[in-house]
Amino acid sequence: MCVITATAASTAAMLAFAVVSAATAATTTAVSLSQASAQKKVAAYQIEQSKKEAQNAELQAAYERQVGVEDARKQKLNSILNMHKEKAKFAGNNISLSSGTVLNLEDDLKINSELDALTTQNNSEQKAQNYLNKRNSLYQNAALISFNNKLNSSKTYAQLGINTLNSLPHSFGN
Repeated sequence: MCVITATAASTAAMLAFAVVSAATAATTTAVSLSQASAQKKVAAYQIEQSKKEAQNAELQAAYERQVGVEDARKQKLNSILNMHKEKAKFAGNNISLSSGTVLNLEDDLKINSELDALTTQNNSEQKAQNYLNKRNSLYQNAALISFNNKLNSSKTYAQLGINTLNSLPHSFGN
């Protein structure tokens, strides 16, 4: 009778240990899942923010391009206005507008005006390209966050499985 009682007590103790181990594993699992869920929400927010910033950078690039076109157009108009003012000065001084130095000056003004306008437009295009590079970096960042989030989720679930198995009594049933 003593042997049966000792065996029953030993089995009851092992069963109690198994219940406590299972409860501990369940609590650890719940906490880990909660942490994983929080990390997933943070990652989703970061991805969304990166995408919004990327879209904003794209809009900024389009705006810079348009500014460049408009500034170049204004520069050309101002150059034409200045050229006509110069022609009026020459005409006021009875200098022929159809030959010699006046024509050379007019050609030089046209060339310089076009170069200035192209330089202005090129500078705006460089700004636009910087915004597009920023956009690309932000989209890459969003993809990297997404990839890391998926990788970390897989690691979390794998670790939870290992922890659960490790928390169970090894000698149960022996």
